[in-house]
Amino acid sequence: MIVIDMSHAAPKRAVILSTLTSPGSWIMNPGSITTEYSNDGENWELKENIEIIPVNEGDPTKKQHYYVGMRDFYRYLKVTISPMKSLPDWHSGSGQPGWVFIDEIIIQR
Repeated sequence: MIVIDMSHAAPKRAVILSTLTSPGSWIMNPGSITTEYSNDGENWELKENIEIIPVNEGDPTKKQHYYVGMRDFYRYLKVTISPMKSLPDWHSGSGQPGWVFIDEIIIQR
């Protein structure tokens, strides 16, 4: 979970998460991404909960971007990125946890 304080309430258009997917290295898509917002840092309102489609066998290493529309005024943004519960049956590490790599969180105003 990541909480971002933007110092004052202002309109936002979107949150974009940049990730890496590399199935051979056990780096998978997130299982889900949840965004919440607040103006006081204590009372949170759920904005979006996105379930992510898992990678398929043979998918290449790639950068993946997830876009979450946010057309509201708020000061705080909470982003929760949950990994897959376990690697899929086709993977050599089947049943084990995978990794999630996030390299950027972009907030569009």
